[in-house]
Amino acid sequence: MAIKNEENHVPDEVTEAATLAAQLHEQLFPVETLEEPAPAEEPAKEEPAQEQQPVADEETFEKRYKTLEGKYKAEVPTMAAQIRQLKQDLAAMQAAPLKTETTEVPQTNDQLEEVLANLRKEYPDQLIDNLQLLSRLEAEKITRDAVKPFVESNANREEALSQAKADQFVNVISALPGPCGPECSIV
Repeated sequence: MAIKNEENHVPDEVTEAATLAAQLHEQLFPVETLEEPAPAEEPAKEEPAQEQQPVADEETFEKRYKTLEGKYKAEVPTMAAQIRQLKQDLAAMQAAPLKTETTEVPQTNDQLEEVLANLRKEYPDQLIDNLQLLSRLEAEKITRDAVKPFVESNANREEALSQAKADQFVNVISALPGPCGPECSIV
């Protein structure tokens, strides 16, 4: 397989790589050609020649069939073993807990300052400041998300308590005798 460089304006390296790839492909996957016998003499009768051709075709197809069958029998067990191994690997990965390295969290301000001092020795101050800001923002978000249900339920309770007190006040005021008597309603 020849690739022409002038027509495609392809770099020489690419052309050489394509040529090598084509040669390798031809080596790995040879093209099977059917060899047809050269006609020596024309047969006197057409019937015997027609009978020999199907036999040759049957032999060729039988060879092809046996070749494919051999490849199939050779490749299927190895592929089945590979699939089995991959399934085992996948099951092992899913069963194993995710390993993460954790470090001890500083408990006091002195420990925190010591950790920050060690980090500042190894990394630029701007990186440490950005990490502190990121940590603070993440902590605020986690805290806000954790406290939000309690704040909302407390607000609902306060609203319900305020409404109950207002209703109670209206009931007490309505029950008092006044200039218009119990018929007066405050609403």
